[in-house]
Amino acid sequence: MFTNLTAHEYNRYDFNGNLVQTVPPSGMVARIINTRIVVDNTLDVPTVKLIPQSIELISRDAMLKRVENPETTPFPAPQQNTFFIVSDQVANALAGTRSDLRVPDTDAAVLDPNGRIIGVPGFITK
Repeated sequence: MFTNLTAHEYNRYDFNGNLVQTVPPSGMVARIINTRIVVDNTLDVPTVKLIPQSIELISRDAMLKRVENPETTPFPAPQQNTFFIVSDQVANALAGTRSDLRVPDTDAAVLDPNGRIIGVPGFITK
């Protein structure tokens, strides 16, 4: 089973371009809370390093509306026979600690005529 913790519908296409699976957003989005450290300020343009502090869930509506200080819930614990679809950034922040995270393989994305991603052939893992 897949739980989609992104703001976008996950559409999986086979290698013939046929849609074979859709996983709608769960309504909750995983996000990283970072500490920002300025590491350079050349030409008065700051360059920051992001240090992940925690991963939490916010409602998809709060994320899309950019609600300040939204209500949050902790990232879910592993669940038997469940994989969580997350962003690449979330998977990177949790790399090596979880085997149940899946990231849409956008390097091999299926595009619409306008060049927008409409699906992927599968997942990558970290």
